[in-house]
Amino acid sequence: MEWSALYPRSRQPDLSGIGSYINTPLWDELRRHMEQDWGLSPCVGFSGCSMAAGWNVKYRKSGRNLFTCYPGHGFFTALVVVSERQDPEVQLLRQTWSPYTQKLFDETGCYRDGRWLMVEVTSPEILEDLKTLIRLRAQK
Repeated sequence: MEWSALYPRSRQPDLSGIGSYINTPLWDELRRHMEQDWGLSPCVGFSGCSMAAGWNVKYRKSGRNLFTCYPGHGFFTALVVVSERQDPEVQLLRQTWSPYTQKLFDETGCYRDGRWLMVEVTSPEILEDLKTLIRLRAQK
């Protein structure tokens, strides 16, 4: 069953339900990383955004959104916005990323507020790339 059908606006999922739907240890590792290494708790919210409408999980630091996760079957997608002024640092970090993340970055257009990267986390390598992007985003 699709995420939006399973959890319409009127039925908020809890973190256990989100984890069961995603059903990958990569999700558990990201949550552990954010809670233990960053001291941040997830915030479940509903979005009507046309990019990925439905319930999602946000991580915020100092009142600012670091990234948003959207559940999928066996994976999750993380939206991270990287500022254009961080481009010199990104170019150095880019060399350490998986081919998937490098290609995603190269093919994502840059808007006034930066690149909106929709990272499909399907492997440990991509999860490590996401962690790097989160650190970069937190420095903004």
